[in-house]
Amino acid sequence: MMDKPIMVSITFVFARPKGHYRTNGELKAKAPRHCTARIGDTDKLCRSVLDALSGAVFSDDSQVINLTAEKRYATRNEQPSAIITIAAIG
Repeated sequence: MMDKPIMVSITFVFARPKGHYRTNGELKAKAPRHCTARIGDTDKLCRSVLDALSGAVFSDDSQVINLTAEKRYATRNEQPSAIITIAAIG
């Protein structure tokens, strides 16, 4: 368990809705590039991840001094997921 200041980076990868695709499986030209749909607020997604990591990876989420987060759509070769990088500082 880490007891130092922590840096966390999270990328939330979401599946595109079926409505973004044509019947032949190609992405529609009008499909949004960025994941701004009501999938989840980035701050609430981060809070749930930090709460889950508290007590398992670090003692308390107050140790997190740097947090970077983004949400995006999965590419053809990806599964929906959360990509989490954690590093102790110092």
